[in-house]
Amino acid sequence: MWRLRQVLSFIDYMVRAKTPGQIHSPFLFELLQFVHDPARHYYVFDTIESLRAQLLQQDEEIEKVDYGAGSKVKGRHTVKLVAETSLSSVVKCQTIFRLIVHQKPGCILELGTSLGIMTSYLAAAHEDAQVHTLEGNPSQVSIAKDIGQKLEQKNIHFHQGRFLNILPGLLETVKTIDFALIDGDHRGGAIKNYFTILKPILSHHAIVIIDDIRWSADMYEAWKEIIQDKDISFTLDYFSFGILFFRKDFLDKVHLKIRPGGRV
Repeated sequence: MWRLRQVLSFIDYMVRAKTPGQIHSPFLFELLQFVHDPARHYYVFDTIESLRAQLLQQDEEIEKVDYGAGSKVKGRHTVKLVAETSLSSVVKCQTIFRLIVHQKPGCILELGTSLGIMTSYLAAAHEDAQVHTLEGNPSQVSIAKDIGQKLEQKNIHFHQGRFLNILPGLLETVKTIDFALIDGDHRGGAIKNYFTILKPILSHHAIVIIDDIRWSADMYEAWKEIIQDKDISFTLDYFSFGILFFRKDFLDKVHLKIRPGGRV
């Protein structure tokens, strides 16, 4: 039933979604023009994508650890399979990279390192930022660390274990979060819990991305509930993920479905 609802939801999304050029707010228009500009191709894109290509060729079996809703893909848990099914798309990674370049957050939090491709994009987008990334699977953390070392990225801090075991101590240390990417757990209740935990330490211009908002009916209901939060200024819905913006200077709250120039 949810699959059918997803199809109908996608059709409705495509009908209602806007391209960046259809946005009337000057701030949003400039922001979206920047993050969706394919001409803004940074040299590090090619380097990171060459590492993704290597992961897609690795058939070694790795430990399977999942504290979230589980994977929809069955079979041997190999590096190649994880790379094929769990890594964010090239377009999504590069859209988020440009968003960080534009906004320059100082402290970045990622819940769900996976194999470290998105992590490397986050770290490369603003080398002065500190990136804290959490992952429950020790085998995947090892691979992600190797990728970070190959890219000589010094601003990534890896934390292995259950999110809820790590977050309390980590958040006491970092004090303020400017940018958060919530991935790696596809349970609606858990997503709402993470948002509740993070909200008190979000900065005044914080950005929070929630991945896979249409993974399940439960996830989508969580997304719809979260975006009603009074402190959220505006939201962008990319169908596969959503972005929450906290800006005190943005007077009119809006929720936009965005259709960029490419599949995200």
